[in-house]
Amino acid sequence: MERHRRMTARTLPALRRMMRRLAQPRHPDADAPSGPHADDRAVSARLDALETQVRHMEAALEGLQDAMHRRSLLDDERNDELQRRTHPAQMARDLSDDARKRGL
Repeated sequence: MERHRRMTARTLPALRRMMRRLAQPRHPDADAPSGPHADDRAVSARLDALETQVRHMEAALEGLQDAMHRRSLLDDERNDELQRRTHPAQMARDLSDDARKRGL
């Protein structure tokens, strides 16, 4: 059973803010060389940093999705077991067995 979180009107602006924040340089370098090639190198370095951060975020998100999926499977199994155990016929058998064991 696969569950995915939908993008909503509330989550989309938050994602945009996060991406804008990631696109900003963390440590502006005052001693950086200037000129057209320096700009290309700076943009390239920023893009490389962003790609690294996005890969890290994707890996973290995949880990979270896997954990949520595993938890969902465990919850489903637990719920199925509880439904089985609380089915009227099963409860009657279990109560009867318990009464026999206690000698009632």
